[in-house]
Amino acid sequence: MVDSGPHPSFKRQALACFAIYCLSMSMGSGTGFSGVAIDRVASNETGFGMDSEQISWFASLPSFAMIPTCLIGGVLGEWLGRKMSCLLIGPLYIIGHLCLTFAPDIQMLFFGRVIFGVAAGLSCSPAGVYVSEISTPTWRTTFGAGLSAFFMVGTFITYTLGKWLDWRTLSGICCVYPTLSILLCSIVPESPAYLANNGRFYEARRSLQWLRGPTYDVDQEYTDLLKSVNKHKMKTDDVGEKSRIKQILRNTLDFFVKLTRPDVWKPLSIVTSVMFLQQFTGIATISFYAVSMMEKAGSSIDKYTATIIFGLVRLASCFIGSYFIKRFKRRPLFVVSSLCVSAGMCLLGVSVYLREVGGMDSFAIGLLPLISVNIIAISYQAGLGPIPWSYISELYPVDVRGSLSGLSNCIAQIYIFLTLKTFPAVQASFTIYGGYWLYAGFGLLAAIFGAAILPDTKGKTLTEVSEYFTSGCCVLRPKKDKEEDSKTKMPPIASSEELEDLV
Repeated sequence: MVDSGPHPSFKRQALACFAIYCLSMSMGSGTGFSGVAIDRVASNETGFGMDSEQISWFASLPSFAMIPTCLIGGVLGEWLGRKMSCLLIGPLYIIGHLCLTFAPDIQMLFFGRVIFGVAAGLSCSPAGVYVSEISTPTWRTTFGAGLSAFFMVGTFITYTLGKWLDWRTLSGICCVYPTLSILLCSIVPESPAYLANNGRFYEARRSLQWLRGPTYDVDQEYTDLLKSVNKHKMKTDDVGEKSRIKQILRNTLDFFVKLTRPDVWKPLSIVTSVMFLQQFTGIATISFYAVSMMEKAGSSIDKYTATIIFGLVRLASCFIGSYFIKRFKRRPLFVVSSLCVSAGMCLLGVSVYLREVGGMDSFAIGLLPLISVNIIAISYQAGLGPIPWSYISELYPVDVRGSLSGLSNCIAQIYIFLTLKTFPAVQASFTIYGGYWLYAGFGLLAAIFGAAILPDTKGKTLTEVSEYFTSGCCVLRPKKDKEEDSKTKMPPIASSEELEDLV
């Protein structure tokens, strides 16, 4: 596990990241399990004979449990450490899966889903922070993208195994991912940044040396790390003697005061609005109700095979989306992506309408559901999916980015829960094809919102983004000439030192 030469070890960084990626696969397996096993779990013969209300709870309970725990996860990572938090979260995934495997009744089944959601929520923050902090700048973006990619891998593998395995066996096999994560987390070191920030400097250097390889000189990187830590320590020394409760109350009050700043409430309003439109296009319903949806839509291909194809296409679309994000501007990409998702949902509704109302049940008509969901998968990953999440790191000011990131994630989980919970009711109220057309309408609204409101942050610095919001404008304007720009330039919200610390 040693890379020779003057460059930091790629293999050691990859090993440390893979320990976290196993948690991502655990989270993805929960999504895949719902999508592929929900029919069997609800069946009278192989499951518990659940009605539509119970089915909606089975699908949405993990998202419900993630609403508070995604906020707690950040606190847990600061208290116990990034790696230690991930190490302790692994057993929760195992407990959740085992509750499903040996569930004697619906109550234990639901309890297992809640435990799974708690684990997923707790792992969101420390997992991402750990990957970011142990990676070199050269590989940080690549390793960060691996979190979502391995989530899709876990979903795809579960879709595939679910075609041949019964749901109890499938849930038991899903314990492999968190077990592997526990084993690997026992080998890799804690984040050097966390150790240094807590005064464990000797351990921080050892951790950094392990991650970079025994032949790599870490003196400069370690010195830069200490400078960053000391800078933050100086900012907090003046409050070190105050009581912790008073400091928490003061920080809370300061946070609410900051929400009144235009560079805070404007991007917060934009992010929460775009996430609402993102989730109510119904993409989560396809992932969590995949097999059931294929069957009701009248797919000509076996419903399990169609679900596997959907999972594979969505996995490949992750890499396509990464390329598009780097290649094209945010706003036009978001608009085109939203329109394509809307078209896919509309086509899915048309396929159901032709079959149920028009009485057309040919093989070609039966291919439309699979074509539709793959259009939606590719289009969603190309822009509508990743862009709202990228706005969290691009639009929020540095001084409140951590708090607003957790808040935005919490709100997004509320939207996902509502979408999944109401899916059976929406189809019962508007018919199956009417429900898909309703989601298509939200996709159209997302495109309109993107064209009218969304800022285009590609090529903009964090300081420029803050200036645009502070100047009273909700949409980022093209750059003016330097002379004109210098007259109206607002003082930056984030200093260059803060931006360096963030990077």
